[in-house]
Amino acid sequence: MMMMHTPVVAQPAHLPLSRADLAELLARHTRMTGQRFLGEAIERIHYLCAGHPWLVHALSDQIVNRDVTDCTVAVTAAHVEAAKETLIVQRRTHIDSLGKKLLTDPVRRVIEPMLVGAPLRDKKAGKRDLSPLLELGLLIERDGQPEIANPIYKEIVPRELCHLQQHGIVHQPAWYVRPDGSLDMPKLMAGWQAFWRDPGRLLAADQPYREAAPQLLLSAFVQRIVDGTGRIERDYGRGRGALDLLILWNNERHAIAAMQRRDIESEADGVHQLISFLEQTGPWEGWLVLFDLRTGRGPSKEARMYMKKRRRGPYTIWVVGC
Repeated sequence: MMMMHTPVVAQPAHLPLSRADLAELLARHTRMTGQRFLGEAIERIHYLCAGHPWLVHALSDQIVNRDVTDCTVAVTAAHVEAAKETLIVQRRTHIDSLGKKLLTDPVRRVIEPMLVGAPLRDKKAGKRDLSPLLELGLLIERDGQPEIANPIYKEIVPRELCHLQQHGIVHQPAWYVRPDGSLDMPKLMAGWQAFWRDPGRLLAADQPYREAAPQLLLSAFVQRIVDGTGRIERDYGRGRGALDLLILWNNERHAIAAMQRRDIESEADGVHQLISFLEQTGPWEGWLVLFDLRTGRGPSKEARMYMKKRRRGPYTIWVVGC
């Protein structure tokens, strides 16, 4: 039995383990069993968990007690990624409990604005609702603004909120893979538009986070396509008005920014946000998905569906209307 089941340091469960604590925890396992964690694996655990004690223990336990039980095999970053996916998909007790909390009104009042990149509407109520989430370790505060505490929780939140709706997505990953194995992004985005035009809007109506439903469904759709071959890194909650998705597919990187069209400046703002995201993540091409949810005399459903190409300096920007 691995030593991960015993606490490393005597501290409240919501306080993160330091990088030194994590290294000592894994070194202790190596001394007891002879099994090494490569430096890349230690760095990946530290990045994904950001020191959250339960996640560190659960991830490490999954690796050494279930996935890599042969102590002569060194643990790699790939083992860490596989274990992370297992924890999320199997919805272990802590994650399942977290999923239930996301459906409560106090948590929704904090998390939903973060998903659409908006500030908390009621700062007084927001502060009251925020405190338990900070204590739980779901959120941290950075420069006075709440953020999801770590990359694993950034994945768990949208995937838990679309757990049921994702079953309504019948699109197959193979539809969007070219013969050479690369991901066909124009075809994927056209597939998304077709999905959103009919079943997507109906599924959005059943989403408890109604305002964030379009972004959440887009995230679920992309997750459905990349599962098994690629993965997604998500960024949200910084008041920028967009949910950012970075698809990592073999050696490819595809960036998507999703936001709602609120006025005539939305597209220009979205392009600016996407370029900022591209500068951080590396691709020279990105996709801006604009949801037009206007009612009344707004454009017809068909007119809202378009795909146009823009050049901004060295970057190619595709604007995808929905």
